[in-house]
Amino acid sequence: FIEYFFRVEDIPGTEILMLALGFSIAQIVNCMVLWFWFERENHGFSSSIIKTLFQSFSASVIMGFVAYLSLGIFDDVFNINTLVGIFMQGFVSGIIGIMALVAILKLLKSNELEETIDTLHKKFWKTRPIVPDTSVDDLK
Repeated sequence: FIEYFFRVEDIPGTEILMLALGFSIAQIVNCMVLWFWFERENHGFSSSIIKTLFQSFSASVIMGFVAYLSLGIFDDVFNINTLVGIFMQGFVSGIIGIMALVAILKLLKSNELEETIDTLHKKFWKTRPIVPDTSVDDLK
């Protein structure tokens, strides 16, 4: 069945496909068992993970759709017969896709996005700490 499904029945040595299939099935079962046991020990674990997965998956699908539509739009703007034109078409479409991703994650109020923005803000826009004035008169 697997050989027919992958259309490799005429190729010798395709029995090795079963090794990869068996390993993949075992890993999926292992993940589900570990998830079940971890949820039993740490109640509420699944709800936060599922929320994050929903936010990431939906924002990624929309980002891909927006980037794909942008490729069609910038097809007319850039000369796609040159290396620079193809690069610019992909680059600008990718930037627009990333902007759509950030906008969707902002609308979904993603905690991970907020933490990333806070970290980048602290990294690049360091504020000086406020220190008390320690003059000689205060020490007496």
